[in-house]
Amino acid sequence: MSEAEEKITNLEELILELQLDSHASRVAIAVLSSALNGVIGKGSNLGDIYISNMDKLEEVEFSRAAPDGYREKLHQKVAALLGHLED
Repeated sequence: MSEAEEKITNLEELILELQLDSHASRVAIAVLSSALNGVIGKGSNLGDIYISNMDKLEEVEFSRAAPDGYREKLHQKVAALLGHLED
């Protein structure tokens, strides 16, 4: 196996591991969100609560420079994971 093929194989394995981590995180967040919604009330939605309080949240500092619009995309993804549905 050439060095390039070995690097490709390693990257493919890394991608699969990251996908598994991502899916596991989504499932865990969904379970926690459902449990918390049960505790704080059926009509509540953690995603909506997150969106409505974003301006009060402390700014996240990234270890590397983030591209333009990254912070907004991050907030939308977090809100979606917590159950916020886009209009």
